[in-house]
Amino acid sequence: MTDFGALTHELEHTPYRDLRHHLAKLVTYSRMSADDLAAGGRRASWSDLTLRPAARFWREYLLHGSVFDGRLGVIHAGVSAAGVFLKYAFLWERGEQRGA
Repeated sequence: MTDFGALTHELEHTPYRDLRHHLAKLVTYSRMSADDLAAGGRRASWSDLTLRPAARFWREYLLHGSVFDGRLGVIHAGVSAAGVFLKYAFLWERGEQRGA
């Protein structure tokens, strides 16, 4: 394995152009995750739709340090929680469509 050494500058990683782009990717990834869960036989429950997003928000906000980023930290934690909600909402929707 080749050793390229240490970075000499801070690495900037910006995977989204703006909030609209971030949300579009969030919907896409949430659908893909719901499809993966459904393929494994998973169905969404009420706790998946309520407790998991809340837990994600607090994990991102407190444990991962978004609390130190001010308003942007709240937005980051909120968008992360929204992604979890959407994943399980799409999974729930798939279950409802199959049951109908």
